[in-house]
Amino acid sequence: MNMKNNTNKVNYFSRTYLFLVILSTSALLTANTAAVKTIAVLGLSLPAGVIVFPISYIIGDALTEVYGFKKARLAIYLSFFANLFFSVTLAIAQKLPAASFWQQQEAFDSILGQSFRILLASFSGYLFGSLLNSLIMVKLKKVTKKKLLWLRTIASSILGEGVDSFLFVLVAFLGIMDRQALLAMILSQWLFKVSYEILITPLLYLAINKIQDIESQSVQKK
Repeated sequence: MNMKNNTNKVNYFSRTYLFLVILSTSALLTANTAAVKTIAVLGLSLPAGVIVFPISYIIGDALTEVYGFKKARLAIYLSFFANLFFSVTLAIAQKLPAASFWQQQEAFDSILGQSFRILLASFSGYLFGSLLNSLIMVKLKKVTKKKLLWLRTIASSILGEGVDSFLFVLVAFLGIMDRQALLAMILSQWLFKVSYEILITPLLYLAINKIQDIESQSVQKK
């Protein structure tokens, strides 16, 4: 058995990659928890989770650009299952009988007791939107011959965030809100998320360059 090959397999995921996966997962969990509050931003009514949720897409862009589609897809799956574990745990905690002296069940239900429909909307929107975002990044990278990073990140976000916003609002509120309100909510979330990414594009350039430098130095040390 070749010990060197075994070592390479063990080191397959770099510390930088793992850090980005953890950061992306944290952003997703935080966004879904904060989403129970609706905030007003520039006249738009948005779930508070939009403050941090686009970060998961930005990290997805960086992962796709540096590590490729397969590792970006793995990161999406890991974040998805972490969110599922988080939600299932909260659902079980919600149903367990409370101690006689504990009087905060109503508050717990209000903040953390999200309905199954909202969870399904969040899961489907994130999974399909993120995968589409990453896939488009890869396709455009071939078309542009690894140039025009800003175009690739923005174009992929427009489509990925669009699918995410559409699925989330549709699954969560179809039949509860009228069509005009549904359309307004989809457009407001979509525009906010895409604008967020456009504004942070310069930082994304810096982050990708830094990650590539770190990984390059890591390879040289080996």
